[in-house]
Order: sequence, then structure tokens, then C-alpha cells
Amino acid sequence: MTEALRITLVFLLFLGLSSIALSQTSLQGKVTDSETGEVLIFSSVALYKNGVLITGTETDDDGNYAISNIDPGTYDLEVSYTGYQTQRITGVLVSAGRVNKADVNLSQGVVLDQVVVTDYKVPLIEQDNTTSGGVVTSEQIRNLPTKSISTIAATTAGISSRDGESVAVRGSRTNATDYYVDGIRVFGNLVPQSEIDQLQVITGGIEARYGDVTGGIISITTKGPSNELSGGLELESSEFLDAFGYNEANGYLSGPILRNKSGKSILGYRFSGRFVYQEENNPSAVDVYVAPQSLLRELEENPTRRVAGTSFASGEFLHNNDVQALKARPNEDLQTLDLTAKLDAQLTHNVDVTLSGSYRNAEDQFTPSTSWLLLNYENNPIDYDQRARINLRLRHRLGKDNNDQRSKVGLIQNAVYTIQAGYEQATGHQEDLRHTDHLFRYGHVGTYDFSWIPAEGESSYSGAIMGLAHAGFLQVLNDNYIPSEYNPVLANYNKDINQSIFGQYRNYNGFTSNSTNSLWGFHRNVGSVYNSFNRFLTDRYTFNLAGSFDLVPGGSDKGRHSIELGLM
Repeated sequence: MTEALRITLVFLLFLGLSSIALSQTSLQGKVTDSETGEVLIFSSVALYKNGVLITGTETDDDGNYAISNIDPGTYDLEVSYTGYQTQRITGVLVSAGRVNKADVNLSQGVVLDQVVVTDYKVPLIEQDNTTSGGVVTSEQIRNLPTKSISTIAATTAGISSRDGESVAVRGSRTNATDYYVDGIRVFGNLVPQSEIDQLQVITGGIEARYGDVTGGIISITTKGPSNELSGGLELESSEFLDAFGYNEANGYLSGPILRNKSGKSILGYRFSGRFVYQEENNPSAVDVYVAPQSLLRELEENPTRRVAGTSFASGEFLHNNDVQALKARPNEDLQTLDLTAKLDAQLTHNVDVTLSGSYRNAEDQFTPSTSWLLLNYENNPIDYDQRARINLRLRHRLGKDNNDQRSKVGLIQNAVYTIQAGYEQATGHQEDLRHTDHLFRYGHVGTYDFSWIPAEGESSYSGAIMGLAHAGFLQVLNDNYIPSEYNPVLANYNKDINQSIFGQYRNYNGFTSNSTNSLWGFHRNVGSVYNSFNRFLTDRYTFNLAGSFDLVPGGSDKGRHSIELGLM
């Protein structure tokens, strides 16, 4: 059985199980003599990223080359031919889902060991681009005045994001936007912006590989290991410059673990970490007003006041000069820790494996509502969120070794299959900082000692003759009421009442009176408890099997048809 026939049978098997997409990420071009324009057949073409050889090929009988199924990002393209100067084109932009073009003109060399380095120029017209959206490179991200992925994506036409939150594509709901990291669909933890090699936003013309999408796609390709040991540390702070207290530390370490005999990295790593601490992560455009702590202590001791026999919230007697204006809300701390790791292994010339993972831990203390801020900011609840993800990818380029491709051009070229598997977990909880997971403390006001006294009343059970019978029980509160040690401020609401009559209690276990727990219906009174506790745990397993190949029916000059198919 011939090689071409075996490859054909493999992909026909895929075809019976999968969906088809008519495009894939590839880099193509023609190599010619710079003076005569003559095509240079069997020129060596190598693709590098961060100094690491990713893959390579040779030009065919028409002088054309094609490198398929490569990760989006920025590469260096090196082309060499006997008797010509080697040329390296830096900054070659490879966009996802497109046929990227890079033609090369070689000059006959006087000094043959000299390498000519040129910069890549992005073509003005993308001939096969059938999708709408945009691509943001790592260099562009570095120059943007934002660190939010949602805000970065919102620089693309058709994308909207409010206050850096979730992204909406062309008016669709935010939950209709799908996110991909290194080809795996994710639901939560995205990588820090410093680890993004390329971010692609697709707003229309979505390929079949993404399945049923009603909104848009945000696809992220992360940075990979470098050929030489490298690292970096970045510190940023707004302390003493504003009231919001933004502090960030970023760092990474990258390099080879194992090299081959020629000194090229065949096993490399990249580790990165980011820590962010913010005193206020969602600042207001105007001043916010809060009661000073000295006033809070007075109100907590006496949260209600009687006027002409009627009880009012003591806070309703405050004046403008009793509160203070602040630039930032107090007790709004947010701290996040992001860790990422990536291992790339070149097992053979045609087989590579990538193992990547990320971890995120976030603690966000927040103000539940504007009504909470004035008198209750010391009781802000907190939200804990932890997310972890691990991905494994194996990619195998089928067919002959690239170094031996001097045979006649076949019908099927650049056959590749990719196997990807991923696992993601998200867990977290939201709680009151004082009571945490002690659920029965949330509404506890005090300990009550009740007596239930049998009650008698008239009864007609005996017929025409009226008599006495048991009618129920009378609830009587004994004198030994003990205020709560868990919510002492809530217990203080009952200080100025007759505590021997249970019906007069403003607050009791599980209940607070509407007449005294707010100020004019606009502000929560002191001692309020964030009466909610929740936990969540989400797991996702992902598996992708994809294959691609090029159909070249009449030579590469007459057309190349890229076919991609897969199972998700």
C-alpha cells in the first residue's frame, strides 16, 4: 500500500466521524532568485520561535513551500539554498485559521556563511480571509494601557465590554462568547496578558471547528519556551499616586531543559507568575460618602432612638458634616495570584508534545450594594475563587521526513493529526467574613428561654352544654434572655424595649425589623449581616481529535486546497 493511499484512508476514517472545516493555520510562500526571478526548488525552509526550531520543510518543483498546522504567533522564517545567502525574516505574523503568506527572494552570496536578516511586512490584502474580527499581537498588547483581556478584545470592531467585564459580540449576550486557550475551550481562568503571544477575536464567519457558536470567539495562544535561558521581573505600583492602591508583580523564567547534538532545544519550559493587590478594584468617578469609625462605634452601641414613644434608626438623625467623602471605597481589597507553566518537547522531527497548565487564586472583598456603603462597610463580605487547568497536546506530521522530500509532488501534502486533552476545575465560595461557614450564626440575635403555658377556653365539644377545654399554649419569655456574642450590634437593637415581652423585639433570630434596619429605605443600618453563603464546584473534561492535509491536484502553482476535520 502506498504512502499516499494510507494517508487517504486515515483521513477518510476521520471524515466519517467528524465535522469539516475548509481552512487551517498555515504559512505559505515562494522562494525565488532576487535577480532573475527563477524559482529555487528544494530550498530549505525552517520556522523558529523564540530561537527554538519549530518545524521545517523544502520548496517543491514550483519553488513553493507550505507549513501547515502551526500555532498562531510571531515567528522567524529562515530560508537557505546552496550558493545563496541564507535569509532570515523576523517577526512573521501567523494568524489563526488563515493561510499566511511570506515570499522570499534569495541573493547569490559572496560570503555564503552570512545571514541576511529582514523584517516581515504584513500584506495589505489577506486573500483568503473569510472571517471578521481582529488579531492582537503580544507587542501590541504590551503597548496597550490595559491589562484586562476583555478590554484588549474590546479594541476590535463589533466588541463591547462594560467596565472591563465580560465581552459581548455584536449585541449578543455575554455568555454567548466562547473562549479558547491554546486550542482548548475554557470557561474560566484565562492567562495573564503578559503570557499572551496572540489574541484573536472572531465576530463573524466562524469556522466549523468551533461548533455551534451564537456570539463570537476569543482565542488565545500563549507564549512558549525560549532556546536560551531568559527571565524577567516587572513591578508596578500606584501607591502615593492615587487612592486605589494598585500593586502588581510579574515574572517569568524560560529556557531549555534538554538539547540535541546540534545544540537545539528539544525540551524547554516557561514558567510565569503574577500577583496583584488592589485596595479598590472598581473605583467610582465621584467621591463616596461613609461614616467615620468613631461615629460607627456610637451607632453600634445605640442603633435605635425613641422619639415620642416611636423607635427610629439613630442614623436618620445624621447631618452632612457627620460623614466624610473618600476617593475610594474602604474594605474593597482584591488580591489575585496567577501561575502558568508550559513544557514543549520535540520527540522527533515530526512529533511534538506540549503540556501546559495554569492556576488562579482570587480573594475579593466587595460592597454588596450602594445602600451598604454608608454605615456598613466594615461588614463587607468576601468572594473566594480558585481555578486550575491542564492541557496536553500531541501533534504528528505524517509522511516522509522533510529533509528527504525530493520526490515528485503528491496529491496529498502536509498531513497532520493532533490529539488534545484538557481538564479544568473551578471552585469557590462567598461568605460573611465574621461567620464564614457557620450558617446558624448569620441570623443569631440572642438566646431566648421560653415557657409554654397550657391555655384553656370555652368548648362545645360536649354538645349543647358549654364547658372548658384545652385551647393551646401561651408563649412566655423568661427573664434570662442572653444577647448574641456573634451579632452583638443586632442584639443592641433590643436595648430600649421591654425585653420581657417577646412581641416587642425588633430583632430576633432570623428576623430584623424593616422599621429600624434601614435609613429612609436608602441605607442599611449598622450591624447588617451579608445573609448569604454559597459554594460552587465545576469540572470540565475536553478532548479534541483533529487532522488536516493539503490537496494539490495539479501542482502548487495551480492551487492548494487545505482541508481540516476533527472530532470534539
